[in-house]
Amino acid sequence: WSLSGVVSYNMVKLTIDDTEVMRDYTYSLKTLKAFSLSSGANLVFDAGVNIHSTDSDSSGDYSGRDEMNRYDISSSLALNTELGFLDATPKYTLQYSDYSKGANSDRSQFLHNLSLKLSYDITEHFDLELSTGYTINDSSGSNNDDDYEMFDAGAGLKLSARSESTRL
Repeated sequence: WSLSGVVSYNMVKLTIDDTEVMRDYTYSLKTLKAFSLSSGANLVFDAGVNIHSTDSDSSGDYSGRDEMNRYDISSSLALNTELGFLDATPKYTLQYSDYSKGANSDRSQFLHNLSLKLSYDITEHFDLELSTGYTINDSSGSNNDDDYEMFDAGAGLKLSARSESTRL
């Protein structure tokens, strides 16, 4: 098992006048466990809790200073395996979010995401990655219709650098 804690900062900035309209400080605690399977594949389970503390400006798409405050509970299951010359990682994630302030005070949502990442090793340090994902968001209790379905796809090059130390 592994355990990690993370503090992160995200923002939304308007390009018209360079105004920062939302700030999101996120405090996260996550746990992860990997299981080796007889086929050489790995099954990876993770679970986590996030607390979002936000501050927003009414000039953006937000009506209150802290209406995006929420906590998230999430869990995912991924399979890391090889398909011929490709590394493949199908993954399912479930996330529950509960909002606590302003126009969103009665809002909660379930997010389901099914994704697939394919990776091809070009060299020892460079990979070509292709990814796709399908997301369903089921939201209740807000003044807006926040339900949606979304399909994403992407590609990229990944540079990995590692250093190995020798124990004495």
